[in-house]
Amino acid sequence: MKKLLLGLMLMVLLFGSFFLNIFIHEYGHYTVADYYELNPTVHFDSTAPADSKFALYLPDAFTSYSSSGEVLTKQDATIAFAGPLVNLIFALSVCGIYVCLPRKRKTVKMQMCFAMLAIPAFLSFIVNLLPIGFSDGAIILSALGI
Repeated sequence: MKKLLLGLMLMVLLFGSFFLNIFIHEYGHYTVADYYELNPTVHFDSTAPADSKFALYLPDAFTSYSSSGEVLTKQDATIAFAGPLVNLIFALSVCGIYVCLPRKRKTVKMQMCFAMLAIPAFLSFIVNLLPIGFSDGAIILSALGI
């Protein structure tokens, strides 16, 4: 029974970590766009598609802002990079907290909990920087003219 409860707890933590990473990622974009006074808005669509039979559904999230034109600028690249950067900072912070824990607190359960928080953040950082479609990586490369 304890293993089942631990498994459920880790699943909830992992799923919650995905939502947390989406949230902080979008607010990374929001913060930089707001710094540039571009009137940003964060959009979250958490409704699963009607034909979705898959139980794990991650919401569609994006940040819109008043852009200076149709051509992407270095400002757009900075805004695009802010989301993945926040994910990296979060992942490194989680790892740093774990490293600072006293040795007797570093149980296998604690390791799994910290991993459930850090791994999705690292993955979000990497995946969002891939230059595919409308990803942050594609926006950065396009804005920098690469």
